[in-house]
Amino acid sequence: MADTMYAEISFDGRVITILGHDTDSTPPDGLVMTDSGIQGWFGAPDIKVSQTERQTGNGAHDVPDDELLYAARTVTMGVAAVGDTRQDVIEATNRLLDAMGRTVSLRVADEGSDTHVDGAHCRIEWEADWAEGWHVGTLTIVCPRPERLSTAPSVGLMTPGGDSGLGLVFDS
Repeated sequence: MADTMYAEISFDGRVITILGHDTDSTPPDGLVMTDSGIQGWFGAPDIKVSQTERQTGNGAHDVPDDELLYAARTVTMGVAAVGDTRQDVIEATNRLLDAMGRTVSLRVADEGSDTHVDGAHCRIEWEADWAEGWHVGTLTIVCPRPERLSTAPSVGLMTPGGDSGLGLVFDS
């Protein structure tokens, strides 16, 4: 697992790394999270349920677990493009602009957690003002499938079912 939070946006075989704001490392892609950090990643999206109100009695009927659904996950992240020269900063801003209009994957790694979503879409809005050596913006990523998936591979073993007629069986 990661010692410092970072995020990766990947598309078309490219990976853009955004380092956490608490790092002293030089960002490889010239991008860091601002103090506002990341919102919408560690919580749950809005819940979508269809409830039927009781005709008699208070409230609605119970909703079974298999009917609990969630809306798309929306993640916002304060980002800063940093560099020694104006050209470095512009190149860093353009890296995120290149992700617009493409389907992306978002990975967020932090101490004890390393998960990702696929099939997302992003929008970056850079502030009009910029200072020498950095430019601040807000990255918004909409994840139609809200499930955060582990980046750690799962390993299993399938064995023949033998005389049971079960075909292949997962070994536990």
